[in-house]
Amino acid sequence: MENALDLEEMFRRLGRADWIAIVSAVVAVASFLANWRIVSRQSRMQAENLRLAHDSDVIAWFHETVNELSDAQETLREAGRSFPAEDFEARRSRARTRISAMLDRGRLFFPNVDRGDGHGAQREAGYQGYRQPCLDHLYACYRLVSDWPAPLPVAAMSDAQTQEKSERISQLVTARRAFVSEVFKAIDPRRRGQVLQEFSS
Repeated sequence: MENALDLEEMFRRLGRADWIAIVSAVVAVASFLANWRIVSRQSRMQAENLRLAHDSDVIAWFHETVNELSDAQETLREAGRSFPAEDFEARRSRARTRISAMLDRGRLFFPNVDRGDGHGAQREAGYQGYRQPCLDHLYACYRLVSDWPAPLPVAAMSDAQTQEKSERISQLVTARRAFVSEVFKAIDPRRRGQVLQEFSS
């Protein structure tokens, strides 16, 4: 009760200037909190925009890489079937060259990791350290394409050769799926969609 009386007495003694000062202080605090919230949101938006721009570059590279892998897979699967076996060497060389180029371009998005053991220290800067899993799987695709033996026409293949071809294609599909999964984890399309939805609302 005594505290309530003290407060009433304090309010009674406050002059016009005091009330103006109190209201100004309250307005200033409210304004600061509102500005802080806006600045925080803008800072987060800027950070997310940078990440989204980077992710968009990775996605463009990924789309092109998947197209190259699909073309390589078709070349290996259809050799001696939908095109003459004699054309295989030229097609494989083109596929191998394109996948190699995608590997080098991918180093900008998935740079080698330095584990502090000096691995690859004698190489150029972009090749020092260890490849990230994403490019490891892409390199596995490159090796499978590079090491693919010259095919025979399908009608001339033995059961063992047909089985070997099927197993090699299966290995390529497995390596390709592992590559896709690593890029998926790096980009996280679900989160990307949520961020885009949040900032567009």
